[in-house]
Amino acid sequence: FEVVDGLPKIADIVQATAEDALACIKAADEAFRNSDWQRTTWAQRAVCLTNLAERMCAKKDKLAGLIMLEIAKTKKDAYAEVDRTIEFIEATVIEMHSQAERETHLYEIDGATYEERYIKAKGPTIVLASSNYPLNETFTTLISALAVGNTVVAKAARQGNLVLLELLEDFKDCFPSGVVNIFAGHRETVKTLADSQKAKI
Repeated sequence: FEVVDGLPKIADIVQATAEDALACIKAADEAFRNSDWQRTTWAQRAVCLTNLAERMCAKKDKLAGLIMLEIAKTKKDAYAEVDRTIEFIEATVIEMHSQAERETHLYEIDGATYEERYIKAKGPTIVLASSNYPLNETFTTLISALAVGNTVVAKAARQGNLVLLELLEDFKDCFPSGVVNIFAGHRETVKTLADSQKAKI
């Protein structure tokens, strides 16, 4: 590693501006309104999540290593966080297949047939990553949002963002364009996301 101020330099991370954050929320909004993502079935979205979990399994050592390097977790704790995250995705997929069987309910009132939906996508969802659990806590919200058909804008934690940024290409390959948007940025970007009229959750 290059040494800077007596410490090893792990990576250079580009910090997003408020304009970049707005571009992310715009992409998520357009992907939700103009693509087929919100109309995909539970089974179709489950395939996307399964593909992501498989890719994470394949690079488990690298993900755990980045957590150890950046936030100084022990090897045991870093691997445990990666394992818990993958297990959470897998458990979500199982629930999604179960949900697919009861996604809608038809009933009649006075001769008219009505359809009741149990869960419905709302739109772009903001996810703020945590520094102490940059993968696991982030994914509990991010994966849940994707599971029901929402799009996502996730801001990586100030410390612990490398593990999330490492997955950018995996999200790109597993999900349609604009569905998952991830960036690292300063505090001003949080206010930008919070003030956006396009964010629904």
